[in-house]
Amino acid sequence: MAPKAKEFFLGGNVPSRLMVHDVDKVGTGGYNYYGYLEENGMWMIQREKTDGTEYRYRSGITTPYSTAWTNRTASGISYYYINAVVMEE
Repeated sequence: MAPKAKEFFLGGNVPSRLMVHDVDKVGTGGYNYYGYLEENGMWMIQREKTDGTEYRYRSGITTPYSTAWTNRTASGISYYYINAVVMEE
């Protein structure tokens, strides 16, 4: 079965279609993680508190998605509200 598209609104009201790429529902550190990737290399990682009460995001395009996904739980990695996501370099 093909992954379902998720639509996020980045940079104001500009829609960007991202495809589900990876899912980590192990509950690492009290969070589940979902990785989304666009054909142009833009990516977003969603962090969900395991009790479903909090969602935060990070995104980028110049850092490879594979690196960002591997480091998703590393200390010092910041996640933001969807309306405050900063494109990482």
